[in-house]
Amino acid sequence: MKFFAVAGLPILHSKSPLIFKHFFKKFSMGAAYGRVAAGSASEIIFIFNSFGFDGMNITTPFKNEIIPCLSGLDEVASATGSVNTIIRWKNGAKGFNTDPAGVVRALEKRNIQLAGKKCAVIGAGGAGASAAFGLIQKGAEVTIVNRTVEKARKLAASLGCQAGEPDLLADIIKEAEIIVSAITSGKGFIQKDWLKKDQVVLEANYKQPVILPLARSAGCQAISGEEWLYQQAVEAREIFFSSQKGGKVGAGSFRSPDSGGQPAISDLAARPEILSEFSFLFDQDDRKENKRNITLIGFMGSGKTSIGERLASKMGLKFIDTDRLIESREKMSIEEIFEKKGEAYFRAQEKITIKKLAMERGALFSPGAGAITDEENRQILKKNSTVIFLFSTLDTCLKRASGTKRPLLNKSSQQEIEDIYETRKGLYFTTADLMVNGEKSLEEVTDKIDSEIREVFND
Repeated sequence: MKFFAVAGLPILHSKSPLIFKHFFKKFSMGAAYGRVAAGSASEIIFIFNSFGFDGMNITTPFKNEIIPCLSGLDEVASATGSVNTIIRWKNGAKGFNTDPAGVVRALEKRNIQLAGKKCAVIGAGGAGASAAFGLIQKGAEVTIVNRTVEKARKLAASLGCQAGEPDLLADIIKEAEIIVSAITSGKGFIQKDWLKKDQVVLEANYKQPVILPLARSAGCQAISGEEWLYQQAVEAREIFFSSQKGGKVGAGSFRSPDSGGQPAISDLAARPEILSEFSFLFDQDDRKENKRNITLIGFMGSGKTSIGERLASKMGLKFIDTDRLIESREKMSIEEIFEKKGEAYFRAQEKITIKKLAMERGALFSPGAGAITDEENRQILKKNSTVIFLFSTLDTCLKRASGTKRPLLNKSSQQEIEDIYETRKGLYFTTADLMVNGEKSLEEVTDKIDSEIREVFND
């Protein structure tokens, strides 16, 4: 199986896993895709290499920062100074940028001609540079506007287009035929009365759009960020899997979408007829309604108990360690249960315990490292909780677990432990909603999980 993920911070809200799981199912691809919470570009690369990912999508704020960590760039990433896709390459990773193709595809899917069109790109970061580059490649007349005008001027000079002056901002927006917003915030930056019905507005930020509500109310043709996300993912999928076959990747040709196939994802309020076609993009995994618990999973020594206790205290949740619960009920240690009653008995008790805990609300679970080897356990945990995979390398896990009484350590050879680790690693990843670097300090890991969970549940 091939492993892919989207990495960034925050990341639990990302819809990229929904898109790629849709692709994998549709095209019968043996692959898994998840979310990785990482606080820096170097941490992303550490996880990428240590876990053994085949590819990753990189999101804000690391699209620029990750470049020095890579061993190569394709021509589009090099030209834009932005990377949103990486694959395993030689002794490291190679970076690509599929955002320009995403912008172009999203517009051309609507039969919007780009050559000669006056386009205003709002934002001079990685997404703004990508949007401007893609539009320029298609022959559009691009003006970049940004709160920090010097940043806009620098980007415009590198791409060969114009930068908008602050005192001309209203005129630039009014005259634009196509407006692309690539900012994550900025209420008040654009005024509603600058917009008119014959304009097209595309916004990258699908989580908390800033410009799109104004565009809708002004009667513009509004294109949601989900469409940009989907269309860039189409390009990323080609890179991921052409690289596996040894084919050419990163051609940067910005192929126009064909006239057939699936319709574009758009503003659902304006085009409710496509809801069923792309309902997978709006599936929130019932996270708010049914996932009021948190489950920490990972190999022995990954820190489930220590982090779980700290996190539960911080979030005001009840902490439940399933191994401790079973030990208390059986009045003997896990090691003694294995010796006297056998592993099969323990696994049966473990399953009973997990089924009972599924009825809890507002709890944080820490099941034993081997609980996820049972398919029914995995499904119960996924259905009733937000599952966090605490990832650490095998060396780190074994160092932490040394000196403890664990059946696996006492009865297995080094090779057997390595084989078990590799098998379970994939099961942890495919079960989890979120993967977190468990090698950071207790405080860092706890704070990262806390912020991600609150970000989703407070929406």
